[in-house]
Amino acid sequence: MGRRPDPVAIVEAAYRIELGEDAWLRQLTAAIGATLDPGGNGVRFAPSKVERVIYQHVAAHVGAGIKLLERARGDSPDAIVSPRGDVEDGLEELATRESRDAIRKAVRRIDSARTREGRADPLTALALWQGLFAGRWSIVERFDSDGRRFYLLQSNEPECRLSRPLPKRQRQVLFYASLGLPNKEIAYALGTAPTTVGQHLSLGLKRIGLKSRTELVAVARQLRSAAAEPDS
Repeated sequence: MGRRPDPVAIVEAAYRIELGEDAWLRQLTAAIGATLDPGGNGVRFAPSKVERVIYQHVAAHVGAGIKLLERARGDSPDAIVSPRGDVEDGLEELATRESRDAIRKAVRRIDSARTREGRADPLTALALWQGLFAGRWSIVERFDSDGRRFYLLQSNEPECRLSRPLPKRQRQVLFYASLGLPNKEIAYALGTAPTTVGQHLSLGLKRIGLKSRTELVAVARQLRSAAAEPDS
């Protein structure tokens, strides 16, 4: 019997940025190979509808890991969290009971996704382990010198620069929508609800003078093509 594919292992590897860029890339590549080509016979992958959702979720985490890697130099975490989800050190805004309860639930959901039982159902596991906490932080596991496990909350918001001023969340939603992502995948990447994404998308499109998501994708494609053309 072949080994069961383990997409959660790719997500775990995506956040091992403490290894440094070269080692991080090797480990991530190994995790992807072990999941998509466990027999080493070459990837022959015709994903089902469910598998497409799973690997779209995985891609959101890999993207978050890349952003963390780019920002890692000199950045300190916004909070240190115990495996139980207790905030041991962090920003004042995380000191409220509501914030601490939300962090505790997020950490427990991640730990549940990483159990043997969780890995047996990757779709459910990745639904538990969302791309960002509160649309702002990646939750990253670490170990100290004594082997004590803890989590870091690392600020990791997607960046989107537009010429017209827009609220931050509208900019982020427009950025992901311009890449062709549906609302469910944008919500997963930002750690929010699809209905919230839809509201931000509608308001954002109106503010930049576009009528539809299709028009946004077309304009973004034209802008990327123009930016890629060499100066004459």
